[in-house]
Amino acid sequence: MVLQQLEVLRVIALGRLADVDTRQLHHLHGAPSTASWVDRAGVPGLDRGQAALARKLRALPATTEQITAGRLFIAAGQLISTALGGRCESACFRG
Repeated sequence: MVLQQLEVLRVIALGRLADVDTRQLHHLHGAPSTASWVDRAGVPGLDRGQAALARKLRALPATTEQITAGRLFIAAGQLISTALGGRCESACFRG
């Protein structure tokens, strides 16, 4: 139960990081990127890897939807984004 709640919090954090990246809010703090903003902020549990994953998941809407719904762990989403290497998921998954 605790691990499930921790995963929910990580999903929320990824969503917020994606929002910061999309809206380029990192510039408000003088950071050139979301990843560098995360480094400067020093938030426990957040690092450049999560910032990069949040950005990659924007290109993977079906994967993001499954993560948000709790049907897929973030770690699985990370593996999918790595496997696709920046390609659109619709090019790999049909049906």
